[in-house]
Amino acid sequence: QPRSASVEALTDADVVELGRQALTALADELPMVAEALHGFTRERLLANLMATSPLFKPFTRTQQRDLLRRFTSHDVTPGTAIINEGEEGRGLFVVLSGECEASRRDADGHPVLLGTLRAGDVFGEMSLLRGGATTATVTAGRTATVLFLAREYVARVVAAVPEIKSYLEALAENREIDNQLAVG
Repeated sequence: QPRSASVEALTDADVVELGRQALTALADELPMVAEALHGFTRERLLANLMATSPLFKPFTRTQQRDLLRRFTSHDVTPGTAIINEGEEGRGLFVVLSGECEASRRDADGHPVLLGTLRAGDVFGEMSLLRGGATTATVTAGRTATVLFLAREYVARVVAAVPEIKSYLEALAENREIDNQLAVG
């Protein structure tokens, strides 16, 4: 996947670079290397998410970790529907890695692309806040890892933390305006 950050040396540094082919060959030869790389990558992605996502901002580091433990992680292959327009909302989703595409059917029943969701993007909030059906279909555009927080726990967090409720309400409002413009 494309790099998600830039790294700049602040002082003189010796850096060793291992290319993708070398890492792949090493991981193929030694399964424990593949496991270690996967674990390191996942931890880095989670740390970046907690540091940058408004969903985690109101919480202390310990609270962030506790909240993160409530999420389940799902690896999704391209073309897999994560939520379908018109279904009951099951919970809140956060893209950890990869890309997902959100679409909605127009008046003639044709799907209209609403946007691409990338690492850190949240979806599923509209049906949770409004208590209605989902307003879009979200499908993995390429291999993705998506975190899921069940509806019941989202309701508890929203009730307990006003900043999260405000964040999700603003996200839902802006998204609905954008979606209406896209569908026409």
